[in-house]
Amino acid sequence: MGINEAIDRWAYWPRGVGRMGPAPESCPKRGGWDWLPILGWLRLRRESGHHGRGFWLRPMAVELLLPLFLLWLYRWELQGQLLPGNLATDAELPGELGVAWQFWVHAALISMLVIATCIDLDERMIPDTVTTPLTLLAVFGAAVFPDWRFWVTGLSAEGSWVVTRLHPASPDPWNPWWHSASGFQTILLLYSLWCFALADRRWILRRGWKKAWRYFLAGLVRHPSWKLLLGIWLAGLLGLGWIYARGTPQSWSAVVSSVFGMAMAGALVWSLRLVARLAMGMEAIGFGDVTLMAMVGAVLGWQPAWLAFFLGPMAAIPLVILVYLWTRDPATPLGPYLALGSLLTIVAFRPLYLDWASERLFFLGDWLIYLFVGFLFAFGLLLGLLGLIKGRWAP
Repeated sequence: MGINEAIDRWAYWPRGVGRMGPAPESCPKRGGWDWLPILGWLRLRRESGHHGRGFWLRPMAVELLLPLFLLWLYRWELQGQLLPGNLATDAELPGELGVAWQFWVHAALISMLVIATCIDLDERMIPDTVTTPLTLLAVFGAAVFPDWRFWVTGLSAEGSWVVTRLHPASPDPWNPWWHSASGFQTILLLYSLWCFALADRRWILRRGWKKAWRYFLAGLVRHPSWKLLLGIWLAGLLGLGWIYARGTPQSWSAVVSSVFGMAMAGALVWSLRLVARLAMGMEAIGFGDVTLMAMVGAVLGWQPAWLAFFLGPMAAIPLVILVYLWTRDPATPLGPYLALGSLLTIVAFRPLYLDWASERLFFLGDWLIYLFVGFLFAFGLLLGLLGLIKGRWAP
C-alpha cells in the first residue's frame, strides 16, 4: 500500500481518493493507466467534480517529491553527515556503523509523518492507526536491530570522551541501573502507561465522583478496540520480559532508549496539552499530537524528539502567518509542524544536537527539568493572559 492509499484508508473519514481503489459511482471506471505512479493522477483530474478541484495535486506531489527526498537522504546519511565529525572523515566507516539500517528506519518515520500530516490537515486529528504500528516496531525492533540509533559523543563511566549510541542519559554516561530489576519494572510501567493512554478515557464529573469512575471504567471497554489494545499490552509485557531475561545488554539498552524516548516525548506534549486546557478551558493540543511525538521519541530518542517539538513550530511561524492571511482561519493543526521539526532534526542532527544541544542544553542534567517546569508555568500564564485579553476585547 502506497503513501497516498494509506492517507485515504487510515483517515477517520476516507474520501475514496486513493488511486488503487474503485472510482466513485458518478465517475468513469479506473483502468491500468490510472494506476501509474505520478502520471495516473493527471488522468484522474476527471474526478475533480466529485473530490474537489485540484484534489490530485497533493497526492501527485507526494509520489514525486517523497522518493526524491528519500534518495537524497540516503546519500546524505551514507556520507556520514549524521555522524560526529571525527567519524565522518572515514568514507568506509558509515557502512560499518550500521548507517544503512538507520536510514531505513528514518525513511519509515518520515513516511508516517507525511501520512499523519496530510490526515491532520484534512481532519484536524491524527488516528492511532498511523502512529501505533511504528511505535511498536521501534520498541521491539530495537532489540533486533539496535544499530539505528544515532551515534553521539559523550562521557564514559571513567569520565573520558567516547563515541557511543544515543541513550537516555546522553551526553552523560549510561546508567547501569536500567539493567536492574527496578529499571526493568520502570520500563514495564512506561510501556503500560503508553498502552493505557491509547484507551478510550472519559472523565465526566457533572454527576459526581462515583458516576465519574463508573463512566471512566465503562469507557475503557466501550469501543471494540479495547481487546486489541489489551493484546498489545500483554504481548508487549511478555516481549519486554523476554528481551530483559534473554537478550544481550546491547539489545536491552536499545529497548530502554526507545521506551524512554517514547515516554518522554509523549509526556512533553501531554503536559503542554494539560496546561493549555487548564489555562484556556478548551482543547488546544489534540491527543494525536501526543501519540505522534511518542512515535518520534521511540525512533529517534527523547533528546532529538524534544528538539523537534520546539524546532517545528518556530520554523513554521512564517507558514502559519501566510496560511492565516490566506484563509483567515486561526485554527492551526500542530501535527504538520511537529513533523517538520522531526524532519529538520534528522537532516540537521549534527549541527543541532552534536554541535549545539549536547554541549549547551542536555548537559544541564536535573536543571533541564526545572527549566521545563518553569516553561510550563510561563506557558500557562501566557495562555491565561491571552484568554483574558480576548474576553476583554470580544464584542
